[in-house]
Amino acid sequence: MAEFAFDRTVEVTYPYLETGKDEYVATLGFNSAMTYWAEFTTTMFGKAPELQKVIYIGLLNDQPALKITTTRQQFDAKLSTVQETIASYSAITFAKLGLHKTDDKGAKKDQEQHKTQVYKAALAYLPKDQVMVSPKLK
Repeated sequence: MAEFAFDRTVEVTYPYLETGKDEYVATLGFNSAMTYWAEFTTTMFGKAPELQKVIYIGLLNDQPALKITTTRQQFDAKLSTVQETIASYSAITFAKLGLHKTDDKGAKKDQEQHKTQVYKAALAYLPKDQVMVSPKLK
């Protein structure tokens, strides 16, 4: 009886388009691009237990803006909690607003800075040859 080894890898190319339109967004921030990556990767590994690797390519103006390769082992070890970490910080920001320790603008800035830190830490965990972030992402 022959055994077959299957490559359990998915590669997705995701165009960053305006909502409801067939045109690229005018500007794309690092945090927005990374949010799409985190949501997609979490969903794929969550719904496909046999999946071993996700290659995510985010396109902006027909050019790769983000390319991240993640193995299940890397995801399970360090990356599966990225969205939870960001969401839990929202509760802290909300509490600061409630206690009048910040205003809406300050809260948004604080939240975005935290997201950037979490995403950069996640990317730093991956080997450099598995990550490409375009300098066009702000």
